[in-house]
Amino acid sequence: MSPRAKRIAQGAVTIGFFAAVVWLLGDELRALDPHEILAVLRDLSSAQVACALALTGACYAVVASYDRLASRHARVRLPAALGFAIAFVSYAFNFNVGAIVGALGFRYRLYTRAGLDAKQIATIAAFSIVTNWCGCLSVLGAMLIADPSVLREGFGLSATACRLLGGLALAPVAAYLLATRIRTEPVQIRGNRYPIPDCRVALAQVALASAYWLLVPVVLHVLRPTGAAIDYSQLVVAYGLAAIGGIVIRVPAGLGVIEAVFLESFRDRVGAGPILGMLIAWRAVFLLAPLGVAAIVLALLESRGGARVRAAGARSGRAGAAGARRAGRRRSRA
Repeated sequence: MSPRAKRIAQGAVTIGFFAAVVWLLGDELRALDPHEILAVLRDLSSAQVACALALTGACYAVVASYDRLASRHARVRLPAALGFAIAFVSYAFNFNVGAIVGALGFRYRLYTRAGLDAKQIATIAAFSIVTNWCGCLSVLGAMLIADPSVLREGFGLSATACRLLGGLALAPVAAYLLATRIRTEPVQIRGNRYPIPDCRVALAQVALASAYWLLVPVVLHVLRPTGAAIDYSQLVVAYGLAAIGGIVIRVPAGLGVIEAVFLESFRDRVGAGPILGMLIAWRAVFLLAPLGVAAIVLALLESRGGARVRAAGARSGRAGAAGARRAGRRRSRA
């Protein structure tokens, strides 16, 4: 399929998804009272917001650690502060505007300015992507087996079907761990060879990413409406399902995908207004606030890189001038 056809197909799927959401939730959305959303936002205390911001900082520290672990795997030596700053900027923009700009575009630009080559950057990006999805599938699978209530109540599936889906989610992670145990040869992609991590590193990937996928729902739990009958385990499952849906429906920040999954999961118990109010607060705290900080960090990284490039240019200019003077003296002596 040509790139143009892929874009057309993706656009059609996205439009179809939003049309389906509007059709499925049409009655609910028409009956939605905006004052319910505003009430949820007004009821948030400063302590809740402060706690959610602190937890958000912890989430980004964990997710930025993906790249630090990846750098070790790729045998890349970067100062810890610089490595965390690049990863933080990449993920903040990734979560808000999409993987092409954040996960790939900013990574390539910032790591290149830090002296890494294309193969090293590709290794770090691929390792971090695998890390992230190992955590998502591990947490989602385990929670579906332990507490299938979200799919039972929101989507009408039986407990047995939910647990089978949980096992299905865990299968790729188990296959990956097995592959790292038995395979020692690098994987070859487009002529480049990428080393497979050993089993200990793979287990570290799963543990690190699982911590992230367990921590993000804590932010949602802190921001949930007062008296809302939503358990933490149910938020974990709903957030994981929304992430899976985001693979198919690629829209910036999962806009509409997260809302659709959460509304379908909890609207019968909590109502659409409180759910949307909670998600608006979460987007402000977890997405927009870090994006503002990331923009400042990006400006600092760019100025740092620009200063380094200018200094290198000045050094090369001085060296060139000195060489010209030496050459002139040699010609005059001759």
